Amino acid sequence: MSTVDKIKDLCISKDITPTELERILGFGKGVIRNWDKVSPTSDKLKRVADYFNVTTDYLLGRSDQSKIVYDEELTEDEKTAVKAFLDTFRKMKKSK
Repeated sequence: MSTVDKIKDLCISKDITPTELERILGFGKGVIRNWDKVSPTSDKLKRVADYFNVTTDYLLGRSDQSKIVYDEELTEDEKTAVKAFLDTFRKMKKSK
């Protein structure tokens, strides 16, 4: 599966289109689709990976493991704190 196909699948899982993803990440229109012909820059690929919480290796087909694995499980309180932080961060990012 190509990088673009993986991104399309990830977009479906988030109920967004690749065009919406490009807008969210501040990419030009058609940038992701063009990655079938031209390799993405490491910066843009990392931004996509961070958005979906996957590794760049997964997007590039170097790993079948899509999610980042942490050594220890978080407690429910820690998960709640992380979610609150992410919500705040996303709101701040949108307001710029």
